[in-house]
Amino acid sequence: MRGGEELWNCCNFQQVDTLPQEEMGGNPNSGKQDKEASKGAYPYPDKVRAERIARKQARARQKPKRRITQLRKETRLWFLLQLDTIVIYWGNLKRYILTAVDHASKLGYARMYKNRSSKAASDFLYRLRYLINQPIENIQTDNGSEFAYYFERAASSLNIARYFSRVRTPRDNPEIERFHQTLEYEWLAEYNFNRPHEAFDYLTPIGYIERELSRIRGSPQVLPMWSASTRCCLLTD
Repeated sequence: MRGGEELWNCCNFQQVDTLPQEEMGGNPNSGKQDKEASKGAYPYPDKVRAERIARKQARARQKPKRRITQLRKETRLWFLLQLDTIVIYWGNLKRYILTAVDHASKLGYARMYKNRSSKAASDFLYRLRYLINQPIENIQTDNGSEFAYYFERAASSLNIARYFSRVRTPRDNPEIERFHQTLEYEWLAEYNFNRPHEAFDYLTPIGYIERELSRIRGSPQVLPMWSASTRCCLLTD
């Protein structure tokens, strides 16, 4: 037994009294902090994940994204349109609404889709171009997957320059954020045709566009958004 006692003392396994954390030089919250810091950490290297991140970083270096802060915004019609997506739930249905707002005129456009694919976003962009019936110079989007691949091809075919909002920075696209709030309680037609905007001397977005087009071309140009109804003509006969 003596040999066992010597081995015990040699390895310093003797029992000691528990000391307060302050006397031991430790932080009483260090265990909690270490646990929080370890959240999301991978105990072993993930080769597949590392390769995916490397490919993504390589693509970003080859084709860096142009941020909206690099663009000097102008108050010309169709110079810059902001695009985004919102999700709505109606009973058991889930739908995606793609939205767009012109930076100068505040003209808004929205369309609902069943999925959040780049095909849906490209369809939305083509419809937006038909609505405006004028070349679009720049568009601003976030980094959502719906604004990739088919959407990028559509923007390229329409010769539209792309800019990206910064992550978690709503002030980069204030017009579209405000438009989303409006859609919660107001119809799109009401917003574009009837609601006056103080920034336009209390003109509606459509009224502002008519004034600008009349000033530029000398005669008003009707957008495809206008209704083809002849009810007002029938009432005057």
